Amino acid sequence: MLNLHYYIHSALLQKLQKFVVFRSVSEEFKVPDGMVGFIIGRGGEQISRLQQESGCKIQIAPDSGGMPDRSVTLTGLPESIQTAKRLLTEIVEKGRPAPAFNPNDGPGMTVQEIMIPASKAGLVIGKGGETIKSLQERAGVKMVMIQDGPQNTGADKPLRISGEPFKVQ
Repeated sequence: MLNLHYYIHSALLQKLQKFVVFRSVSEEFKVPDGMVGFIIGRGGEQISRLQQESGCKIQIAPDSGGMPDRSVTLTGLPESIQTAKRLLTEIVEKGRPAPAFNPNDGPGMTVQEIMIPASKAGLVIGKGGETIKSLQERAGVKMVMIQDGPQNTGADKPLRISGEPFKVQ
């Protein structure tokens, strides 16, 4: 019985520590201004998930003041802030455009870009990237949807296709 009481007390204490104000700290973190829409996500889903997963409050400055990076204020326990930083960094790295084609990637390789209407970009990518992965496997090429800037701009998105010339055509 004592072990059960101790277990319940420990579990409650861990939950409450996330809300204890005196241990909370704030830290500023910078993210590329063009990635803010990607970090927030459609309807704020992505940033809500980040806050829930990290246990950290994440506030993004309303504008960058013309600078390339935007300030993000992270508030929470130090370990929560570290988790939030890691998650934000992962999102930024995944959302960056692929590096430009390097002719040294292989002999006879070619790159072609086609424009995809913004309203259809999600269909090309598919849930969890499954559609674009399937297309890559079937065609034997690499495909990258370039996601610069906010997600809902309405502008066409370039789809970069690279591989052997006869497969890219």
